[in-house]
Amino acid sequence: MNAKSGKKPEVKPVVTTAQTKEAEVKPAETKEAEVKPAETKTLEAKAAEVKAAASAVEAKATEKLANVKETVKETTEAVKEEVKKAPKKKATRKAAAKKQSESETEVFVEYYGQQSSVEEITNKVKEVFVSEGHRVSTIKSLKLYLKPEDGFAYYVINEKFAGRVPLF
Repeated sequence: MNAKSGKKPEVKPVVTTAQTKEAEVKPAETKEAEVKPAETKTLEAKAAEVKAAASAVEAKATEKLANVKETVKETTEAVKEEVKKAPKKKATRKAAAKKQSESETEVFVEYYGQQSSVEEITNKVKEVFVSEGHRVSTIKSLKLYLKPEDGFAYYVINEKFAGRVPLF
């Protein structure tokens, strides 16, 4: 007892950790959200707006896709036309041989009873050119000058090499 007040001192109970573990924790009660009819209408309106916006975006995307397809088609057609207009590769050796065999023209040189064809003279020039250490494939241009009174054919190959071969 307290001497001054004459009351008994209060004793507070001590709570231990074991007691706190045993204490039940009750979850707070939750209220379910109530949806008002006015809010439902605004949500439906917003959903309709979103759908409209999505369909507008889809329409724009479809239009752009169609434009891209048309551009690709036009570009493809333009490239095909350019390919058709582009210069073709030079004829291959076989094609060149066919062209030579198709031509029926032969030129002969006659002088005082002697005769020689231009083809024979050209072959002689090529043989001389190769014997000098060159390749036949390096011949880009060949100019022949026939002089029957001298009995020689003079030649110039690729504007660099000159010489002569007998005509007959």
